[in-house]
Amino acid sequence: EILPETPEFYKIIKDICTRLDIPDSVTLIVLDSDEILAFYAMEANTIVFSRGICKYLIDRGLKLTIDHIAAILAHEIEHATELIDVECHRGGILYRAKDQQKIAEEYRADSESLARLSRAGFNRKAVVEVLHTLPLSLGRYGISHPEQIDRIRRVEGRIADDEHPLSDTTKEMTPIPEELYDWLSKNSDYH
Repeated sequence: EILPETPEFYKIIKDICTRLDIPDSVTLIVLDSDEILAFYAMEANTIVFSRGICKYLIDRGLKLTIDHIAAILAHEIEHATELIDVECHRGGILYRAKDQQKIAEEYRADSESLARLSRAGFNRKAVVEVLHTLPLSLGRYGISHPEQIDRIRRVEGRIADDEHPLSDTTKEMTPIPEELYDWLSKNSDYH
């Protein structure tokens, strides 16, 4: 079910996207669904985000915060701002080349999302915490992602990069309101 713009969950997601400077041309769809969804659909120029991804992270032991949600959305916004068409061709060298292109795009989106989070006042370490919580292999509809441990190492390296420092990471992460957190984890009937 697509959420209208009135429920608190939608308002929080929309506020995060505004702070992250989502392009006006990108459509945002927020779903009240158990499906684990957070992706950018290039063909529709749309970011889809579901309650299910939040519940999944909570169920895996992450004390989900606004900053964690922002980390996921910043990554998807980066895809929306610069994603090149990495159409998948099944066969030989071309397929492997396209696969490498997709992996490079994931690394780029990870790196650029850190700067986007920093500019918006979110704690960049949320990216590392989300990556640690996700499974070691990802992928949706054949879309390749790099090995999780490689992504974590690159993000941690970027955060620690003294030559290109980003803002301070000592900022406390912003908690999600308790009623909403309970609804996200499906412990209540919050609307």
